Amino acid sequence: MGQFIMPFCFERQNVQFKIVKINSELLKIKKIKQSQKVVVQAKFKIIYVKIWQKILLLMQTEPCLRVHSNYVAILQLIHNLDDFIEKSQQHLCFERKAQKEL
Repeated sequence: MGQFIMPFCFERQNVQFKIVKINSELLKIKKIKQSQKVVVQAKFKIIYVKIWQKILLLMQTEPCLRVHSNYVAILQLIHNLDDFIEKSQQHLCFERKAQKEL
């Protein structure tokens, strides 16, 4: 996640704090993903979608991520969407209804 957002946020402490928090959540779900239990996978899916919704909301609301030429962070995400967000979860991550709950 940090690879396409972090370069644009060095001067914004509040954004860096949010990114560090998101990265720590990503580290937590690495352990969850490796389990084959259905209940654990369902928990992973919920957390995974919430994390990506936070990332997308951050990219949408933070000026430091929107003011750069050609919206580099957003373009990189769109271009490599399948590499960043699992295909099976993409539709959930982009749901507007779910973002409002954040």
